[in-house]
Amino acid sequence: MIYVVDDDQSVAQLISAILNAAGHKTTVFMNPVIALETFESADPKPELMITDCGMPQMNGLELVQRCKTLSPELKVFMLTGTLTPNDLDRLTNHKPDILLQKPVPPALIREVVKALLNSDQMGADLPPDGE
Repeated sequence: MIYVVDDDQSVAQLISAILNAAGHKTTVFMNPVIALETFESADPKPELMITDCGMPQMNGLELVQRCKTLSPELKVFMLTGTLTPNDLDRLTNHKPDILLQKPVPPALIREVVKALLNSDQMGADLPPDGE
């Protein structure tokens, strides 16, 4: 299961459609608070979360921190229009596994998801940021 979290409904649905066409099962959330509440009670937990960074109610970094505290093995793919990899240096733990600037081409979304789901180590076999 892959959670797709983005307050922009069209972006969330597009990412979900790309992944569903590639054979993945997704659940879409436009509200990160509801995504967190669902994650907390989910059994089993999703393998991967794709989340936007800038969202109302709770930003993507806080969502990642809280979800990875509950489930450290969760893989996280974060999309952003403003955050840079250097901004992540401020975080001491529970960082996203990969951060890419929007817009991200569909082929790269599929490639990153495949690499994350197939990797045993955080960051293993991932494409370079933004390529």
